[in-house]
Amino acid sequence: MRSFGDSPFVMQSLCSFQDSAHLYLVMDFMPGGDLFQLLVNGTEKGVFAPPAAVFYASEVLLALEYLHGRGYVYRDLKPENILIDGEGHLKLADLGFCKPLRPGERTYTTCGTSDYMAPEVMLSQGYDRSADYWAFGVLVFEMLAGYAPFQAKSDSQRHRRILTADLRFKDGFQLRAKDLVSKLCVVDTSRRLGMLSGGVDDIKRHAFFHERGKTDWAARARREATPPLMPVIRRAEEMTRGEALKSVARATAAEAPSPASDRVFSEYY
Repeated sequence: MRSFGDSPFVMQSLCSFQDSAHLYLVMDFMPGGDLFQLLVNGTEKGVFAPPAAVFYASEVLLALEYLHGRGYVYRDLKPENILIDGEGHLKLADLGFCKPLRPGERTYTTCGTSDYMAPEVMLSQGYDRSADYWAFGVLVFEMLAGYAPFQAKSDSQRHRRILTADLRFKDGFQLRAKDLVSKLCVVDTSRRLGMLSGGVDDIKRHAFFHERGKTDWAARARREATPPLMPVIRRAEEMTRGEALKSVARATAAEAPSPASDRVFSEYY
């Protein structure tokens, strides 16, 4: 996370330190919560209007483009892992599954969230950034529909729907978004948008991003676009007056780190 300091769309690790009982990681302050809560509580019907979906999708795509450009595959895209800052812009968080890959290398670990898992991940066939583009298509669908595209009554039914890319769009689903999702959620990775010769630029050029005029991707990268929704943010003085967090444990003397454990975490400061 410390190496991602040149991207405004990926969570940063600012510093780390320790005391006699705890280790601390200091990261970006994201008071707006996550995209899932904004989708559920910040909208009337639990869905984003197409312009809002375009805005959030564009910033997520820029985050994925950055990670892929640095040689990483993200592997856990979902609304809960997309945090909102005080100005309404997004950052990808929870990089526990983020993994570096050399050019041409694949990874075989089955990981991530089931609703967003690509067929090649589910089958452990070997994958790279292709899995992120599938999940990106699922994200676009969920932002506009209010539910994941492959949801089912049982895990086996969901797996079967994913393995066959069984997409079902409700009436009135935006046609440009339908076309984009249909080209991202493709079982054959050689035909999946983003994996073709044009790479991520093929996604950027899609009509979904240009319904109301051409999207200025350079301006989006500078975060110059106005966020469509502003999250409700508590004032700092309100948070400091609150009760202590009950989830914060208090270590006893017996639980305090030993000199040996201090050496294990010697890189912390």
